[in-house]
Amino acid sequence: MTLNQRGAALGIVIISAVIFSIMAYAVLAMSLSKAQLADYPVDRARAHYAAEAGVVWAREQLWNDSAFCANSNPDLTMNGLDVDVQISSCGTPGDHEIRATVSF
Repeated sequence: MTLNQRGAALGIVIISAVIFSIMAYAVLAMSLSKAQLADYPVDRARAHYAAEAGVVWAREQLWNDSAFCANSNPDLTMNGLDVDVQISSCGTPGDHEIRATVSF
């Protein structure tokens, strides 16, 4: 084996190592993105049920205290999520619109 052949072999090994590293990084990036996508339905379900709990909470507050509508923007945290509850149509007794939004 001549000196020129040894240099060529080293170059092939280095190029192969670089290609293998790029492929390994691509596989790692794809697996991490799939893991994040798998969490999305769980987060969405948590947000849905937290918003539903916010609506139920507001209905109970209105049931117990008809003057509660004056404080129609309470700070709520349910299941670790901030729930924004808004009550409108406060002037008409028994006719309220309740909205709950959750950002996740």
